[in-house]
Amino acid sequence: MKKDKKDYYRKEIQKVSALPSPTEQIMRYDMIMHHILKDYGYSGNVGDQLKAKPRMMNNLNAIWSLHKLRNKLAHSMDTVSVDLLERKADEFEKEVLKLL
Repeated sequence: MKKDKKDYYRKEIQKVSALPSPTEQIMRYDMIMHHILKDYGYSGNVGDQLKAKPRMMNNLNAIWSLHKLRNKLAHSMDTVSVDLLERKADEFEKEVLKLL
């Protein structure tokens, strides 16, 4: 990936980290990850991309877990504690940055 694209994603990640809602952060980190993986040539939705086991992902199980949390937040009526969401948002940020 070209340096200017990496810089663009770093700025986007920085914007997301400033959002007050960890739920919104998780949703946006997942979207950024999807676009990064597309730029690396992985097609389909995030699930399809992760099933392809991208070579640059050293912690695929953790990333799957974060993506599943995103899906739970998007599609479930269940509540998740703010503490857990904040921890997972921080973890998601770190994992997405590792892709750059």
